[in-house]
Amino acid sequence: MARKVLIIEGSQDCGEEIQQILNSAGYNAYIADGKTDGIGIAFRYLPDLIICNLNDPDAELRTVHELNSNCSTESIPLLILSRCREISHARRLIESGADDFIIIPAELREILKTVDRKFRKLEVLKERLLEKLTDSLDSPAKSQKKVDHVLVRIGSKLRIVEFSTIVFITALKEYSKINTADGCKIVVRKSMRNWVELLPPDSFLRIHRGTIINLTYLEQIQQTGIRTYKVLLKNVDEQFVLSQRFASVMRRTFPK
Repeated sequence: MARKVLIIEGSQDCGEEIQQILNSAGYNAYIADGKTDGIGIAFRYLPDLIICNLNDPDAELRTVHELNSNCSTESIPLLILSRCREISHARRLIESGADDFIIIPAELREILKTVDRKFRKLEVLKERLLEKLTDSLDSPAKSQKKVDHVLVRIGSKLRIVEFSTIVFITALKEYSKINTADGCKIVVRKSMRNWVELLPPDSFLRIHRGTIINLTYLEQIQQTGIRTYKVLLKNVDEQFVLSQRFASVMRRTFPK
């Protein structure tokens, strides 16, 4: 189906020439007489692209604002043809929602190239969205990026903490403290439940209500009583209690 292009024409007389070259290129181009009719037609018939050719800077800005304030037309590409050569005017149009700006008089071929480029970009975006949707439906797990780090804030700066560098995490009420292999201790607003959901279960194990360890750094598990154990981590002086609540998980992880 041919793409529909709406030309909102003011007092200029080049609308028919634009319409002719677009129709020759395979588009269905229509001319609306003035801003009011143009906006009304756009709202009701939803063209694939709109060309605004009003020869009035204020009317151009109002048109862009009205089209981008309406949920049915805000996503329609909008090309402005203007005789105003002021950069500030072009900037205001773009900030208001115009997609492109051409100073006229201009070659009709330049207008056609711009329209072609806009539709090619729309096709690429459409194809990418369809690919993502297909991947998601065919293989949900494959479409999701593997999470291997957490982004934390230290003061006013952000830092990436790779999961592989986390030795253990301890609870601090509604906060928690990350202890990394380089000796850094970082307090973050994240509960232990959040960590359990986030961290890969094949690398991390919750051994206590307030402790999660990285199994890569596990050095030894010592039995201290009939049902009590302590956990030692590599290069860590602190010893951790393995609570009875999580002992069964530990036994499943390290069967005799």
